[in-house]
Amino acid sequence: MSKAKKRFADILREVMESGKLVRWNYRLPEELKKDCENPEIFDKYNQMVLLILYARGEKRDSFESIVDRAIELWREIEDELPVLLEEDIVNLVRKHVGYVDYRKCAELALRLAEEKPVRYRTIKDIAKRCRSFRGDEESGIKGIDSSSMGRVLSRVLSYLERSGLLIKTWSSRKTVSYYFRIYRTVEPEKPDCSKCKLVKELKSLLKLYSSRALRGSSFPHDQHTRTSR
Repeated sequence: MSKAKKRFADILREVMESGKLVRWNYRLPEELKKDCENPEIFDKYNQMVLLILYARGEKRDSFESIVDRAIELWREIEDELPVLLEEDIVNLVRKHVGYVDYRKCAELALRLAEEKPVRYRTIKDIAKRCRSFRGDEESGIKGIDSSSMGRVLSRVLSYLERSGLLIKTWSSRKTVSYYFRIYRTVEPEKPDCSKCKLVKELKSLLKLYSSRALRGSSFPHDQHTRTSR
């Protein structure tokens, strides 16, 4: 019997969890492609990684051009990237980095999952809106002052890189830097569930029943019950 093929997302996640992805400079070895059920995605992923790595240190104009090509490939494979939930992100950081501020790592990673590859300055704006960065008095979370924001954010981003979640590239003199995420998430408030429509209909019926009950009315079954009495 031939060996069952794996989804690209499963292959990437396995390598990510093993820690080999960072050691391999984010590229997937060709020998893994024979086990992949969608080799086109496998090739596009590796092409994207090569462009990201090649862009490092390039002059501004050529850097932007290479990054644009990498983003085009990223868009083509985004739906095939592994799905990670908050607990998966925390586990990856714990395994590959150690005991750090998991709350900041997870919240920032989840926020970045809503974005295409972004510049560092954009991520800085995103971080300022994260509760774990800006602080929350009610929850006892201390905010980060503006003078420390850059240092703390760079550290958190490095943790996500070392965990295999982000790939960083930069222009010459590091005047511009981009971060590519190689994961995606499923929004908990928007579950991919075929029963959602049925749940909504049941909620509507319950709401209708409640409003009728408050007016002293009821469903036919209840009317029949009162008549029989």
